Amino acid sequence: MQNFIKLSIFIILILHFFSRCSDAELDTQDFPFMIMEDVTVSTNGAALRATVTTTGGQTTSSYGFVYGNNIVPTLESDESFEVGKVLTAGTFSRLVTSGLSSETEYYVRPYAIVDGLVIYGTERFFISLGSPAPDITGISPTSAEAGATVEITGRNFALSKKGNLVKFGSISTTVDSATSVKLYVKVPLLETSEPVNITVETARSRVNSPDQFTLKSAWLPIGVSNVDIRSNATSIVLNGTAYVINDTEMSSSAFSFTFDGTPESIERFVISETANQSFSTAFQIGNRGYIVMGDQFFELNPNGNTLVRKADFPGKELQGNTLYSLSLEATGIVGFYGNSQRSWSYDPTNDRWTELNALPLALAEAGNAANSYFRFTIDGRGFMGFRDELSLWEYNPVNDSWTQKSIPEFPITPAPMIINNQVFVGYTESIISEIPTWY
Repeated sequence: MQNFIKLSIFIILILHFFSRCSDAELDTQDFPFMIMEDVTVSTNGAALRATVTTTGGQTTSSYGFVYGNNIVPTLESDESFEVGKVLTAGTFSRLVTSGLSSETEYYVRPYAIVDGLVIYGTERFFISLGSPAPDITGISPTSAEAGATVEITGRNFALSKKGNLVKFGSISTTVDSATSVKLYVKVPLLETSEPVNITVETARSRVNSPDQFTLKSAWLPIGVSNVDIRSNATSIVLNGTAYVINDTEMSSSAFSFTFDGTPESIERFVISETANQSFSTAFQIGNRGYIVMGDQFFELNPNGNTLVRKADFPGKELQGNTLYSLSLEATGIVGFYGNSQRSWSYDPTNDRWTELNALPLALAEAGNAANSYFRFTIDGRGFMGFRDELSLWEYNPVNDSWTQKSIPEFPITPAPMIINNQVFVGYTESIISEIPTWY
């Protein structure tokens, strides 16, 4: 009896196994089945062809070929191109005329995508005889800023982004999209403002652009220093030399230094060890520079690069506030805003601070304004702008008053410039001239 029960269980398991196999075989019929045919090669490229024996009753969103040097090529790691969207029974083909290296073994198979699932067909390999070299017929634009998009037109480009190596001079860049006749690439940060060639390399064949490219408004790296320049550093320029006051509490390499435009000119600038460089700002009166560091205040003597201690800055409530300064014709304005608002003017003749009316910035605005303000002086008046609040505050030293103005909406904190007594503001790719309603 026990043997009969065991035999019955065994037969049931066998039947269940075959029924599962039958289900699996039926399930495979729900997907497309594609057979890769032999590849025809020539010096003009490779002709690919696949036969679709069934679509499995599915509607595909994309189908094509994937190929590369990997034995099992995939969409994630190898070259691919789409032949169409909706797969039908029969054959489909494509001629690869670019991006193939001569005497190189490639593996290829068809693919189809059903509801996000990639279905691959059978695989073939072929030895390439090469393909025509790439050719560039034009670039547009021929001048742009770093990060802008440049269109490269031509022929015989690789069909995938990663199959094209694009350089501006000696600097490689990112390829955003690729076809055999067009590439869209990002402008890298170049190390020169001189015109450079754009080169495209596919399958070890490289070509130069017929026109050269020029980086617009180039910010050029001039070398690497051993100085850690902090975001809250302040600076002033006297007689062609910049004096940079760093926050030494943040890093041992964040020392203060002088700089005249070349990496070799960087020299450590010694500051009193008791000075609080975490809260520093600088202003200029005539040809003399002044630096506030915490509650200590110094006049900068460029002859010998020495600091002369002056009357202490009377502002004590620096923690939780943002320090700022304005350079006016006969005086300097130093103040802060945030948890509290106060400001003073400095009289260099009498070495004396006088408290003024504070910048009337609401406390609710101060948190955002710390990293989004800009400043400039013109016609003996100082201006403090706040991008997030769309406001500009004018300080008039004649009557010690602040007046609020409106400003345009800027996408980033702008950089103001005074040229021939006119205000210009630079931001992203734009420079706009002064707007009368500002002041």
